[in-house]
Amino acid sequence: MAAYAAVVSLMNNLEQIGNHPRLSSCFDDNQIQSLRLNLAFLLEFLEGVGITRRKVKRLERRIASAAHAAEDVIESRVVDLLHAGLQENVPVFSMDLQMIIQRMSLIQEEAAKVGEKRPFQVQQPTPPSRAGRVSSERNLMVGFDDLLPQLLDRLTGGTFDRYIIPIVGMGGSGRTTLAKKCYEHSLTKEHFDVRAWASVSQDYVRGLLLEFLSCLIGSTNKVVESTVDELGERLHKHLTDRRYLIILDDMWSVECWNQIKYFLPDNNNGSRIIITTRVLRLASQFSYSLEMHLLDEYSSWNLLCHNVFGHKDCPLELEEIGKRIAKYCMGLPLAVTLVGALLRESSMTREYWEHVAQNIGSGLKEDGFHAILMLSYNALPAYLKPCFLYLGIFPADQEFSVSRIIKLWVGEGFLKPHVGRTLEDVAEGYMKELIDRSLIVVSTRGLNGKPKNCILLDPVVLRQAQIASAIM
Repeated sequence: MAAYAAVVSLMNNLEQIGNHPRLSSCFDDNQIQSLRLNLAFLLEFLEGVGITRRKVKRLERRIASAAHAAEDVIESRVVDLLHAGLQENVPVFSMDLQMIIQRMSLIQEEAAKVGEKRPFQVQQPTPPSRAGRVSSERNLMVGFDDLLPQLLDRLTGGTFDRYIIPIVGMGGSGRTTLAKKCYEHSLTKEHFDVRAWASVSQDYVRGLLLEFLSCLIGSTNKVVESTVDELGERLHKHLTDRRYLIILDDMWSVECWNQIKYFLPDNNNGSRIIITTRVLRLASQFSYSLEMHLLDEYSSWNLLCHNVFGHKDCPLELEEIGKRIAKYCMGLPLAVTLVGALLRESSMTREYWEHVAQNIGSGLKEDGFHAILMLSYNALPAYLKPCFLYLGIFPADQEFSVSRIIKLWVGEGFLKPHVGRTLEDVAEGYMKELIDRSLIVVSTRGLNGKPKNCILLDPVVLRQAQIASAIM
């Protein structure tokens, strides 16, 4: 969320100026104090806003604009002061800054009025950790356990010809999760000489070839400037005479397959290619395909309970509304997982569950899955929204280093300082919260058990959040 990040960044800058032995004397104390009070109020307002309303969104845009303007004025003044050699006799009162303070005061008055009339809050106090919490990937496989051995048998048995297996299903149906389970299974690791995974991008042929080569040979710095044909020839040469497993994740067109297939040799040794797609026309090109069926109401409810309560039973007062929520998830494991994480991380009250059901149900006629995605994003605390949006710097479906993203978050300056904790500790806590909310998944852990690398549960959640943030 741009407004929250802008306010925190400005507060951090004011803190640095206040701690500077000479810069602090070059600003008017009354102006700085007024600005701090305004920012503290606006930050509290942003942290309390949980409902997406046009009036609130307009206020958030105005808050972000005012904070950026104040930061520009302060930074320009610091530059001027540095050029002047931080002379003690420079004027400390800034007319430009005073106008921004007045502007923020007006925004504060309007925010106070909105706050008095604010409807039911989405954000709820985070409860203590619940026993029986399980990973998102395991949740997505509930109801599809029979498909894993079926697919493994197709991969490791049968014909020696190069065999292509499409996994087809709508977004959120668990296609990628099933493919990943097979890709990482000990049986496939032992059976195949080499394995490579690539997610289809807009620059699909070149991007796919580079991703495959990155999996197979490590760094692609030496070949990044090569043509598509040169990259394809290198891939073909690397795969020749080897039994390989190739995953083409989220392929949208027959044309893409037609361009990439010539670089994947048929070694007559049992090599396999998995294509995950939501396009039936693409899957129909092959003699066999595995279709991801939707969960029935019983399985959806069981998965939701498993996600929210672990091995405990759902309280009787929540059962009726909970079954309605599960039904609204349209049988999509990803939707159930996201909603389950939302309920798990909030107060277990019927009022809140009714609010979730109403928000999902109201979006069913247009796009129920979109409603679920946006509910998950809108329910994030204000301090987590810019951190989640920042993950958009990484390509879709690509692992990212936790230590790297923490350094980037700290460097951006939108982390709110906490007394007695370093910014790195704060960032680590934010990462844990995003994991607990099932928006990102731990792919590898370090020796200390802490997350080392993560991946987005589904990039479409981030894309929808980015669109919503841009519209704000």
